Amino acid sequence: MSWTYNPLLSLRENIMAHLKDRFEQVKTGVNDFETEWDVVSRAPLSRTQKGLDATVSLTDTRERKTPMIGKMDCRLTVVVEFAYRVKQGDEPETELNRLLCEVQRTMRSDITAGGCCLNIVENSSELDLEGPDDRLVGGVTFWEVSYRHKVDDPRKH
Repeated sequence: MSWTYNPLLSLRENIMAHLKDRFEQVKTGVNDFETEWDVVSRAPLSRTQKGLDATVSLTDTRERKTPMIGKMDCRLTVVVEFAYRVKQGDEPETELNRLLCEVQRTMRSDITAGGCCLNIVENSSELDLEGPDDRLVGGVTFWEVSYRHKVDDPRKH
């Protein structure tokens, strides 16, 4: 992995940078992965990006915070959107389920995000498949990332 913890950034930003790096490091044929992502984005996928073979985006959205003594307990929602161009002869639904599995494996491969968080849990997923002739499939997964930071400094545990 090329990600390293940056003490000048918030824990939230370090977590997101770690997740992005994790998807960028996925290689076809390594650790039973079959998909290498053409684009890994920190913004929702554009129409152009969705037209590539395999794209994924990670967007940090809502965050709930609960005060504790000296700390803030944080529950960050991360949305992972992915799109895939199905190859001729492949079953769109099978490919979509395979991709969902690869997203889930990647997200759960280090539930502490390099030591920045306590846990990463999938809350739900939605898959987009219009029919058997659909050549561009995709989906979205919703994750809860639990972490804590000092009350007076979101950069520190």
